[in-house]
Amino acid sequence: MKKTILGLLLICMVVTGCRDGQLVKSILETQSESTLTRERIGTIANEFVDHYVKVEDLKKKYGTESEENIMPLYNVSSGSSFIFQFNCDLNILKGSSDEFHSRYEVADKVVTIHTDREAGPNSVLVTYNQLPYEDDGVKSQLTVNPLGIGDEFFNMSPEEYSAADKGAWGNAPIYYIRVNYDLNATTPTKLDKPLIIPFTVKSDLSAPNLRYEIDKEGRFKLVWDKVEGAETYRIYNASYNEENDPTLSRKEVYRGVPADLIGSTSDTEFNDFAQDGEAGMFAGDGWVIRQNNRVNGDYYVTAVNADMESIYSNVVQTSGLSKLLPVEVLDNSTIKSYSSIDELPKSVPVTFIDGSVANLGVSYEGTLNGAASATEVYLAYMVSGTSIKDYVIVDKITADEMELLQSDNFQAPELNAGNIIPQNSFRYLPDSDVPTIIEDETTGGSFDIIERQIENTRIKVAKADKESVPVLGVVNDVQVNADSALEEFLALNLTAAQEAISLRAFPEAQNTEVLYDVLQKVIYQNPLILGVDNYGYDYNSITLFIKYDDSQELINQKQQQMVQEAQSIVRKVITDGMNDEQKALTLYDYLNDYTKYDQSALDNAVVNNYMSVDAKFNDSFSTYGVLVNKLGVCGSYAKTYKLLSDLAEVDNLVVSGTLEHVPHAWNKIQINNKWVNVDTTNNETNSGVPYFLYGSSDKIAEDLNYSENSTYWLDEELSQFAAKDNSQDYYVTHGLDIQGKAAYKSKLSEMLVKGDSLISLRVSGLNSDELMNETSQVYDDVAPDKKDFAELFELGNYVIIQNE
Repeated sequence: MKKTILGLLLICMVVTGCRDGQLVKSILETQSESTLTRERIGTIANEFVDHYVKVEDLKKKYGTESEENIMPLYNVSSGSSFIFQFNCDLNILKGSSDEFHSRYEVADKVVTIHTDREAGPNSVLVTYNQLPYEDDGVKSQLTVNPLGIGDEFFNMSPEEYSAADKGAWGNAPIYYIRVNYDLNATTPTKLDKPLIIPFTVKSDLSAPNLRYEIDKEGRFKLVWDKVEGAETYRIYNASYNEENDPTLSRKEVYRGVPADLIGSTSDTEFNDFAQDGEAGMFAGDGWVIRQNNRVNGDYYVTAVNADMESIYSNVVQTSGLSKLLPVEVLDNSTIKSYSSIDELPKSVPVTFIDGSVANLGVSYEGTLNGAASATEVYLAYMVSGTSIKDYVIVDKITADEMELLQSDNFQAPELNAGNIIPQNSFRYLPDSDVPTIIEDETTGGSFDIIERQIENTRIKVAKADKESVPVLGVVNDVQVNADSALEEFLALNLTAAQEAISLRAFPEAQNTEVLYDVLQKVIYQNPLILGVDNYGYDYNSITLFIKYDDSQELINQKQQQMVQEAQSIVRKVITDGMNDEQKALTLYDYLNDYTKYDQSALDNAVVNNYMSVDAKFNDSFSTYGVLVNKLGVCGSYAKTYKLLSDLAEVDNLVVSGTLEHVPHAWNKIQINNKWVNVDTTNNETNSGVPYFLYGSSDKIAEDLNYSENSTYWLDEELSQFAAKDNSQDYYVTHGLDIQGKAAYKSKLSEMLVKGDSLISLRVSGLNSDELMNETSQVYDDVAPDKKDFAELFELGNYVIIQNE
């Protein structure tokens, strides 16, 4: 019997198109604003449009037509006060409940300022609020003033604010005003849903637009756009613990997790996180034993010119990236020695920045002391998906053995590393020249920015609600997946391949923190959206800009092909009387039998350092690839399974995250009112393991090194899709989940007697040596004639035996 590492390992790459660039800037440089915001918005070839729907009708559909959201205020002066004119006497609240014992408590609780968009009680910023004793007995004017930095322990502040002796808002990237009572009511009325008004603080220099890059060797760095007028940039870090748990900085007013200055540079990128000039590496001549050194927590960057420093940039949080960032081989303090190449490991345990460990494959590169037959050979190796290079000692290696070491038969299979998503060209914070109130349409009767912005928002929303959104004919056949009017509005526009989308009707989306999360959810959960290459937001025109891989006409043609093919598949394989469990399995089996993973597309992404792919491979990263061409990567598989499941009326969603510390996408489906995990990419055809993850609980998925992403808004709400039950797992329902030696020998004997040519079991309680010994014994007892031809593969807890 031969024991072999599985030759075609897990396919776990999400590539949906990521390119560097500044989409908004390039568009605005070549087009007039009026052309972009008036002529191009809402344009589409009429032959593909079935009908139009008004924005106000979308809001009525979700019951939010009367819900009020206020546009953000940009570049507010650091010492500005906010005035709120209530149409009632708030002093009535004094003594009305345990919440209000005094006029001061009324002032402090009617309007609050927060550092987190959820505006929860822990993120309240201490302010000085003023409420007059009497306001003619009818109306109250509430004034909210910032406290000086010295009055509030507020860690998020560049140095020039720390010495300020006047009231100032500080330098958090964005703040949120929470109005808890109705401004228009004639008696104090608490709002069922508070009114949230985001605002940013103006600085003489614009804040950098911060993002991150992870190269194909798993090395992390910060990058940002050049800021006009900046001479240098300062990098700040707030970290919580060595496990890289999410900091509560924004949610708790940045208390207790100070942002420390860790470096400065005149460049527009930074990777010297250990502050030792080694770019996060610990390396020598020909070896690298550590990378991503000291990467942890949250990062912010400021722009600096002489004594001027901008407010903080948007945050880059590494907690959600931990399982993508390897650090070093576990227990690498000594050089390992082996007596022969038979003892050499094909994988090594590698730690990641959160302390988690995963086994990564190694490849042996050659000897360090020259002679291939020397005694005590120093043998160099590299760890897959990292820049780690080290060596081991082997007593002796012959020339033939050296050739074997470097052959495909000896190399461990590599996980397909890398994650390419649509390039986000958002400026998370506005430039310093963006006006506080965008396109002020008020009558000018009030000088107060709150009152003016409320009126300005109402005017804009009332006009924008009358605008129409194109609905393609294909949408009549495939449901739009959305939980709000904003989500459906974006889904319809993106499905129609609109390049410029006005957001005037949705003030909440004019906060880029919200817009980015909602946009990600919409793109992932609507498989008819194709080829989103790049997107950005322009503050001055209140417009979302999208760049696609293909023309609008070609996208619409592909969508029609997709719907026709999906309908054909469902009609062919789904029969009357099937329940959801049968439908889900049938669709999974179809993808296993008729589609393949596109290795060439993956290879092309590797060549391009995961920053782009050649145009001929674009389809493999969208639903069109697997569905129509029968060829694609895991993002294509997940979206195709979603589309087919939608048509078959099986509740499902696309999940993003990692598998074996590599970016991945899979699905969750609802069977018998319970959510379970399904990975259609890693089917038998692609990975060699039948039903690797099918009908499985989150616990099983976690044991197999799947990890859901908590970065996006949808993923923060994934608790409602928790897969807690494992009774529908394929290996459980088919009696293939085996525990212990006795159960393993009994099941293997049973399957050999049946004559199964392919045996696939999930086994726990046996180590690798025990597994091989017990398997050999069963073959001796039950099928000795097959022993010499059988080949055993191990992949985690899975045992695959090929008898032919």
